[in-house]
Amino acid sequence: MTQIVNIPPNWQSKIFTVPYGVTTIYHAATDCLQNIEQLIFPQTISHIAGILYRPKSIKNLFIYRGENSPESIIWDNTKYDFADSPVQKNDIKYVYSNVYSTSFEENKTAVVSTTNNNNKYEYSDNILSHDTNINTIIYPKSVDKISSSCFKPMSHNSFYIQDFTGYTTITIKNHLYTTYCSNYLSIHFSLSFILHL
Repeated sequence: MTQIVNIPPNWQSKIFTVPYGVTTIYHAATDCLQNIEQLIFPQTISHIAGILYRPKSIKNLFIYRGENSPESIIWDNTKYDFADSPVQKNDIKYVYSNVYSTSFEENKTAVVSTTNNNNKYEYSDNILSHDTNINTIIYPKSVDKISSSCFKPMSHNSFYIQDFTGYTTITIKNHLYTTYCSNYLSIHFSLSFILHL
């Protein structure tokens, strides 16, 4: 069992993605958050011991569930849950997807995970588009197609794609860009190329 024990209340980013693989949100983990506007939980969350006690800026709570298996969550429901919070339990937004992105600000990297690496998936989420500080995206080979709409808000960047020890890494480099018109980028793992948005 992997737990989130504490998210720093003074976390500077407006978005916090709980890492894929975490199963439990500890009862005081999200207390008194100051700057976070969007809190995002992965499909692996199965137990929420406590949530959102007196957050200052929270606007959205997203909880991901698998597309075909919306696993249930055990809620402890303490009297401190959602206390003085603009987001209440009935405001939670559930996202049904087999793909999830974890953002790591300390090294400007995002890691895409899938609920089943044996199947092929299209990555069409837009979590990454909220944070233009990300400069590397790593995702498993089970993701074989990316919707170009994922990167539209980051269109001032280009994405370098290369095969990397079983994962594919996209490195973003800031510079002027040309328009990428196709609806999808199909990933070819034996090739390295530059995609200009």
